[in-house]
Amino acid sequence: MSRMAYRMKGYGPVQAIYHSEFRAYEYKVGGIVYLSLGPGWAYHRQYLQDLLVATYNFYYLPVAGDCVVDIGAGLGEETSVYAVLVGEKGVVHSLEANPVTFGGLQYLCEQNNYRWVHPHQKAIYRTNSTVHIEDDSENYLINTITENPTGTHGYQVQAITLDTLVEESNIHRIDFMKSNVEGAEQFLIEGMEKSIKIIKHVCISCHDFRHIYHQHGEFYLTKERVIMFLEDNGFEVVNRNTGNRVIDDYVYGRNRSIV
Repeated sequence: MSRMAYRMKGYGPVQAIYHSEFRAYEYKVGGIVYLSLGPGWAYHRQYLQDLLVATYNFYYLPVAGDCVVDIGAGLGEETSVYAVLVGEKGVVHSLEANPVTFGGLQYLCEQNNYRWVHPHQKAIYRTNSTVHIEDDSENYLINTITENPTGTHGYQVQAITLDTLVEESNIHRIDFMKSNVEGAEQFLIEGMEKSIKIIKHVCISCHDFRHIYHQHGEFYLTKERVIMFLEDNGFEVVNRNTGNRVIDDYVYGRNRSIV
């Protein structure tokens, strides 16, 4: 574990502590522990919340008492904001499949005493099975799950459907579901035939841009399928045209039958 310190505008001295076990830097800002990939990338809750409003939560921002499901939770960047927004009367289920990254997510929840946040080290998939998840040691944000790994470094991890998560966790409603799973959203929608009926709002990050602009393969062409699935299940669907390739592949939805 290594340490370094610098000053953060409005917050004074901030110490960066590197955790090799989950390859992330820890910062304590305003009494809250945050994790990030870079030694100079400290942030505070309002910064993260503003970022959420501009991206995942452009269409709906959780409120006190809500139930949130965060799929592809990473190091808890979004989870840390959702935890505060929903408060102790709410609940957050945060899923991260990569075991190294999950270690950071779990640490963040423990350090901040987020008792109402439930971290799950599982991949969301179309069946209850085992899948391979990549492990990019430089950037966990691009890790993808696959059935047939082709020489990529990674881990075999437990996978469940969203329907199974809902049943096992005794979830009766989901006020907001966020998903960012690098193309695996195509598998997500195949395993949520029942749970889609209790979801009020969604933001599903699709990844067509990874094929269209980066030639990563047709595996990432998911947006059309996600939109069709939501519309077939009675959702009002919203897309944006911001000029940002990543954000413009986000699919927002509102369940007309319950909202």
